[in-house]
Amino acid sequence: PISATAEIVYFLYKEIGEKIDEEIGNLLASAIISDTARFKRADKWTFSIFSELFSYSSLYFKISSLFKKL
Repeated sequence: PISATAEIVYFLYKEIGEKIDEEIGNLLASAIISDTARFKRADKWTFSIFSELFSYSSLYFKISSLFKKL
């Protein structure tokens, strides 16, 4: 099952071989946080995708600031 619409977009990017840059990574990570109600409706795939998005070095600070605002 898909927990967030951003997961579908992530898989589409992977399927066509398109690189996920920092901006797209930020948007997808934000969408995952939002769609899963801050991970309350997340599954292991959601966390796996999020961890890959989180691996972008500058995402840590941007995503951390999102949590502080929620």
